[in-house]
Amino acid sequence: MKKIYLFVLFLGVLFKAASQGGGILQTFDGAAALPTGWSTTATSNALVENASNSNGYTIPTTNPTVSASGINNLSMRNCGGATVSITTAAFDLTGKSNVIVGFGRRRTSTFAPTVSFSVSVDGGTTFSTLNSDVSSAANTTWAFLGPISVPTAANQASVIFRFDYVSTSSTSCTGSSANFRIDDFIVGWNDVFPVKLTFFKAEARSTGVELSWQTSEEISNQRFEIERSLDAKSFEKIGAIEGKGTISIAQNYSFLDSSPLQGLNYYRLKQVDFDGKYSYSVIRDIRAKGEESSFRVYPNPATDELKIEVPQQEEISYGELLDLTGRIVKRYGAGSDKVSIGDIRPGVYILKIKTQTGARYQQRIIKIN
Repeated sequence: MKKIYLFVLFLGVLFKAASQGGGILQTFDGAAALPTGWSTTATSNALVENASNSNGYTIPTTNPTVSASGINNLSMRNCGGATVSITTAAFDLTGKSNVIVGFGRRRTSTFAPTVSFSVSVDGGTTFSTLNSDVSSAANTTWAFLGPISVPTAANQASVIFRFDYVSTSSTSCTGSSANFRIDDFIVGWNDVFPVKLTFFKAEARSTGVELSWQTSEEISNQRFEIERSLDAKSFEKIGAIEGKGTISIAQNYSFLDSSPLQGLNYYRLKQVDFDGKYSYSVIRDIRAKGEESSFRVYPNPATDELKIEVPQQEEISYGELLDLTGRIVKRYGAGSDKVSIGDIRPGVYILKIKTQTGARYQQRIIKIN
C-alpha cells in the first residue's frame, strides 16, 4: 500500500549577514520533495535527492560563515523533452533593501540545456531575467554563484525566483544522469530601508492619474523618481520630486501624470540617496479615468477559447499570448475577438492586446484541461 506523507516544514534558516541585515537560507534536506511553496511544471525533471552532495564552498554573505549543507539537493534533469520551470516560494521583502540572491551549483558534462534564472516582484505575474545562463559555467565541482544583486526586489511584498530550461533529450527520466544541481538557495537583505513609506497610492482624476505617498522617516533621501510602464517590466522616468534628506517627521508628496497611457498604467517610485544608491517602491496599477472596466477577457480560467472585449470605439490591431518566460506561444491579427487555446499546455500565460488607436492592454490568464 502506498503511503502518502504531507511535509509542511519550511527549512529556511534566518541569519545575520556580514554586509546585509538578514536573510533566508533554503536547504533541501527535509525530504525528497520540493520545499513548501516551491513548485515545478515537470515533476519528473525536478528531483530533490541525496546524491552528489554539495561541498567545498562557503556562503559569502553569512556571519558566522555557513558551509555547504550537503545531503539533499535539487537536481534538474535533461530528459523527457520537457519545458521545465521551477518556482520558489514567495519572499516578503517589505522594508528590506540591498536584496541579494545566490546558490550553490554543480553540472554534469552531459547536461546540455541552458538554465535561465529570473525574478518576479509582483507575485509571479511577470518575470525579469537575472541571468540567462546559470548552468554552462558550472562543472562537476560544486561552487557558489553569487551574491547577485536584485534592486527591483527591495520593499516588495511577494518576490519569487524561477529557473527555466528546455530539455534537449527525450529519453526517459528514470535513472537520468545528465543534471544540473543547486543547493543552499539564499536571499539576503539590509533591514535598514532609507525611506519608510506609510502609503503609496494611484488614483484616476479628470486631469490624469494622481500619485500620492507619505513617508514617516527619511535617511539621506535626495529624490524620488516617478516611473511608468505598460507591462510592469520596462519602466520609463516621467518625473522627479526632491526628497527631504534626513528627517523623522511625516512628509507628504504628490505627482500628477497629466498624460497617462491608454490601457493599464503601472507606476513605481525610485528612491535615490545622495550617494547614488537607490531602491524601488511597490508597484501600483490603474487605468486613466473613463477606461475602467473597458477591457475584459473571459472565461478565466479557460479550457478551449478566450473571448476579448475592448472599448466600443476600439478595434483590435493584433495580439500575443506569452508564457511566463516571455516566449510568444500564439499570435493573432486584426479584428480577432476570440483566441483559441485548446492546443497549448495548461499553465499561466499573459495575453497582450494592441488596438488600432495604439492602446495596449494585458491580462494574466490560466489555461486548464
